[in-house]
Amino acid sequence: MTRNVNSAVSGATALAGTVWSLMTARKGLIIGASAAALAAVGGLGYAAGRRRAPTRGGGPLTRLTGGRI
Repeated sequence: MTRNVNSAVSGATALAGTVWSLMTARKGLIIGASAAALAAVGGLGYAAGRRRAPTRGGGPLTRLTGGRI
């Protein structure tokens, strides 16, 4: 009887250790994938905004005079 209990406890401990390892690895994978997706979306948004943004020529004096100088 004691042998069966010990066997069941050690099996449950091994299973819990395996599950814990998978859970911690899964969190890391999810965090890494989320960071990569966020960086990709941010990079695409930045690239799209830079292409569509009007270019302002000149410095502060040109802006002050409305482009006459």
